[in-house]
Amino acid sequence: MDNTRNAIWVAESAGRIVGSVAIDAEDVGNNEAHLRWFILDDGCRGGGIGRRLLTEAVDFCDRQNF
Repeated sequence: MDNTRNAIWVAESAGRIVGSVAIDAEDVGNNEAHLRWFILDDGCRGGGIGRRLLTEAVDFCDRQNF
C-alpha cells in the first residue's frame, strides 16, 4: 500500500476488527479505482458502521478525482 492512491479503512469495536474497505487505484489507468473489498461483521449490520466505511472510501475517491 505504498501508493498514496490506494487506501484501507478498518472499523474496530471493543478491540476487535469488525469491518474493512479497500480502494485500489494501482495499475487501473484512466483515473479509475477498484473497490477491492467491503467486509462487515454480521453482528454490526444496521448500526451505521458499514455506511461510515463506505462514506470514507467514496470521499477518498472524490478527493483523488477518480
